[in-house]
Amino acid sequence: MIEGIYGCCFDDDIHYVQREKPKQQAEPRIIQYIRSRRGKTRNQPVGVIIARRVDNKVKIGWSLCRRGDHFNKSIAREIADSRIDKGTEAIIPHEVENLTLNGFADRAARYFRVPQNNVEIIGSCL
Repeated sequence: MIEGIYGCCFDDDIHYVQREKPKQQAEPRIIQYIRSRRGKTRNQPVGVIIARRVDNKVKIGWSLCRRGDHFNKSIAREIADSRIDKGTEAIIPHEVENLTLNGFADRAARYFRVPQNNVEIIGSCL
């Protein structure tokens, strides 16, 4: 088969469908995974924090799995990116809050070379 073309069968006929490759994001971003600290899934990723420059600000979005869910990196990054784009009123969990307040926001400010007061964490703290 030719790269980028995939076959599908409909009523014993083969139809080929052209699929576009996903576009690479041109804008730089910082990604940090949140890992479980206990239980059977110890040290396995359970969430993600993403920092991205939007206009002259750095916005930080997050995503975290519920207990019992299986973590998927691409879905987690999608959720965190959508929180940056659309905003959210969701309450930031303690695991995310501890990571963002303990260094990730500082790291993002240094990486994007913006003042610390131009870093915005999406969501509301308890």
